[in-house]
Amino acid sequence: METDDYELIPLNPIRRLEKRIERIESIKDKELFNDLLQAIKINQDTIDQLTKMNTDLIKEITKLSGSVEGLTGKLTDFLERIEIESLEAPDEEFERIKEENKKLVEREEKLTARIKALEKRVNALILSSMAKRRLVRARPQMKRPIQRPAQAPPVGGTMMPPTEEKRKVGLPLP
Repeated sequence: METDDYELIPLNPIRRLEKRIERIESIKDKELFNDLLQAIKINQDTIDQLTKMNTDLIKEITKLSGSVEGLTGKLTDFLERIEIESLEAPDEEFERIKEENKKLVEREEKLTARIKALEKRVNALILSSMAKRRLVRARPQMKRPIQRPAQAPPVGGTMMPPTEEKRKVGLPLP
């Protein structure tokens, strides 16, 4: 004996689809044709507006190019006047400016040499500090001697064997 399987399906979407199909079937050809004509008219209006905007934009660009040409003419005239004035400038002032320029170039070269030397020093310091850190990390840790409860540790924190003399640590004074 076979059993039927049942599922719960919401009916709202199915009913909406049925209503839409009925509406599409009830539309007459004339209404569909009118809707299509209306969409074509809207499309044509949009195209007309775009072409008008395009022609207006082309007109503005041609005006702008004419203005740019006039501006370049004025700039060339201005630059020619500056060149004439610079040729008429006294030679003494030109020589003075030239000397100041040479001094500035020399200062710049000296400063760049100093900066390079400082960079070398800084790099050397960095490398040496890195090497020191590596040595400190690589050095084995010294183990503390085991303290006996009978004797109190000295002030320095490490115990020396009682038979040995304490050695002086440090550099000898001249």
